[in-house]
Amino acid sequence: PDAPAGVNLFAYSMFSSVEVFISDQKVNPGTSFYPWMCYVLNLLYQSPETKKTSLKCAGWAADRPGYFDDIEPGKDHNDGYNERSDRTVYSMPVAYYFRVMLDTTFPARVLPVQTEMTLRFNRSDPSLCTMGKVLCRIRVVSAKLYVMKYRLTEQALQRHQQILSSEGVTFPMVK
Repeated sequence: PDAPAGVNLFAYSMFSSVEVFISDQKVNPGTSFYPWMCYVLNLLYQSPETKKTSLKCAGWAADRPGYFDDIEPGKDHNDGYNERSDRTVYSMPVAYYFRVMLDTTFPARVLPVQTEMTLRFNRSDPSLCTMGKVLCRIRVVSAKLYVMKYRLTEQALQRHQQILSSEGVTFPMVK
């Protein structure tokens, strides 16, 4: 069948932008370049081995050079498209796992205790993140965000307090 397929790194491409709020204060405005930024960062920073293993969880399947636009299902021209369309051929739910790539999350940051952080994921038009001859709809069934928690050493906490008290840094805090 003529199944649509997600573009490479579909998990990133299905969002046009991601906005970050810390204590209701917007700290990352979210630009429409989010899918391309993630694509380039993954191409530059991920090893060939990672692209063959864990990056597949974000929808990566390498296209054959020169055949990116070849979307004839079943043909051997574009193996990446064939692999991605096999995931969606029967409209079954597909799970994606990926790291949110933003200035505030990459590299890892430490927020003060009880600081509220909100991420707003803005959806892309399906024509931007899918390819194929058939129009499709994308429905997010569920989403989970896994956050790493760190326990700072007493020495690190004292150093943070020393820096914050001497340099006059302010955080938008909700009391």
